[in-house]
Amino acid sequence: MARKIRFPLHMSDGADVRTIEELQEHFDLESVLGYFTDGKLKTWLEDRYYDEQAAAVGELSADMPDLGARLSAIFGIEHNDGTEVDLEGIQRRKEKLRILSAYTADSEILDNVDFVAMDQDELFDILDMSPEKVYLFGGEFSIPLGKKNVTYIGLNGAQVKLSKGKELGDYTAIGIFFKNIFSEEKNDSTSEVSLNGGEYGERLFLERKFAEAFPILESAANDGDSRAMYLLAHYYMEGYNVVQISSKKRLEWLEKAIRSYEPLSSFLYAYSIYDNSLTNSESKREKMKDVISLAEKAIPDLLRMANNDDPLAQYEIAVTALNFGSIHDFWVNKKIKIALAMNGIDVKKGCSFCMKSSEKGFSPAKSIILNMPCDELDHISTEPSKEERMFNESLEDGNAVAQYMMYDDNWLDNEEIAYGYLFKSAEQGYLKACERLAEEYDRDYLGHDRCEQKKWYNVIIKQGCKEIHAEEWMMKKASEEIKKI
Repeated sequence: MARKIRFPLHMSDGADVRTIEELQEHFDLESVLGYFTDGKLKTWLEDRYYDEQAAAVGELSADMPDLGARLSAIFGIEHNDGTEVDLEGIQRRKEKLRILSAYTADSEILDNVDFVAMDQDELFDILDMSPEKVYLFGGEFSIPLGKKNVTYIGLNGAQVKLSKGKELGDYTAIGIFFKNIFSEEKNDSTSEVSLNGGEYGERLFLERKFAEAFPILESAANDGDSRAMYLLAHYYMEGYNVVQISSKKRLEWLEKAIRSYEPLSSFLYAYSIYDNSLTNSESKREKMKDVISLAEKAIPDLLRMANNDDPLAQYEIAVTALNFGSIHDFWVNKKIKIALAMNGIDVKKGCSFCMKSSEKGFSPAKSIILNMPCDELDHISTEPSKEERMFNESLEDGNAVAQYMMYDDNWLDNEEIAYGYLFKSAEQGYLKACERLAEEYDRDYLGHDRCEQKKWYNVIIKQGCKEIHAEEWMMKKASEEIKKI
């Protein structure tokens, strides 16, 4: 019989209460009302066999004028008759937390849920509290000049509308600052209010402005933005003609993102360190168990983000659903496949998310779109060339992984095109391309050029990462081949 998972109740003083005695010690009416409105309070009591209290809670209704007093009495807590209960506000706050939790795991944002505006009216209510910092979630907001010394931070692509005839400088002059927010100019073109935010860098990445996006994302990542860390890992995996591919730097950024619990990075990190040949090693096995457990736990978060139209999460769900079967470890496959099935994720859903991510401009998704199972394409697109067009865009992006795939698919049909893409991929430092190019210099088409062979083997030795077994193997092979030259 599966063990039942019993959740604690989180109180405003930070305590997670698991017994009725702890609830009485840390009792907070607003938190308890919140759990009452969504039914979790009754479930919490029933799970712990507090049947009398559970039955009493079950007899209450949200429209009772003395609800706060009745709840307090059930737990033996003295109620202050002067305490006002805003049940509607409590319900709205819990709904905001649900939406925000699907968008981010950043504790700073979640802890400041009361200062997150979902619409214009809520913004005015928050400004009544004279905050120093306000988060704007999605949509468009008008920013009043009358409230000075406020920093506005954008979430989920929020935009602001500046007062007529006013420019950004008019706002900064009175202490109104913006971060990760966009404004609509008179010509209806979107321009950035702030150049130093991770969300702006992410938007540039999706707009295929990779050179512009990189320094902004790097700055944001150094400031602790875990989504920016994830995108930097992609730069060091795919190049985009901006950076030299580096497995070491990719792992560094993924490990930093993992420490911040960034769900996006969980599977990319697992793929990066997975070692199919050393699974009999006990220490390696234990490390892999921890990594896979982390990836398994990330699946529900990734799915919520993907369903909320996050193209990065859509790609991660797609690549996991489509490609995880290529890992030949039974234990790993079983754990992940069960987790995917429990969350309703199959190849068909993965294909759908891959298309959605590609349509939003995410180059890694475009690079794998032609690998989608043919029998799943019909329900996604009726345009025969749509997937090919998207894949070609990833080639234009300078995606070294796509360039290598182009070589792999074309070398029998058109050697000139195939080798052209192989060179492009290798020049960015993609190690599979470097290895193949070194091997090709020992064959007839490129001629037997030992100097070029040595050059590309040296790239592998210099840039390879011993933490990644496949690359460690390539480094050893390259060293042995150089000795023969």
